[in-house]
Amino acid sequence: MCAAFGALLYRLGENLNTVWLVDISAPIKAVLSKNGFLGPLWPSEHTGSWGTTIPYRRFDVRNDRYFSGYIEEELIHRAKMPVMSPGLLKKFRESVFEIPESVI
Repeated sequence: MCAAFGALLYRLGENLNTVWLVDISAPIKAVLSKNGFLGPLWPSEHTGSWGTTIPYRRFDVRNDRYFSGYIEEELIHRAKMPVMSPGLLKKFRESVFEIPESVI
């Protein structure tokens, strides 16, 4: 959900709005800082027990090659991913890269 929240904050900031996150509860702060979403001001000491947390990064939607590389590196080629047959890996990649036009 950080990607959707980040896109919303980016869109608000794009229109010369200043956005401040205030009074963040400890559990919400823990979730948003775990993947680096809150940036270096609120680093997380815990990245998750299950190894499923991937770093938050912002991408320009007009240049998707960086996003593709990020997905390959952080999700598909990660050590804890199960071994998949070539057919299943193809379907997995297709499902990951299927982003609705309305998001862009």
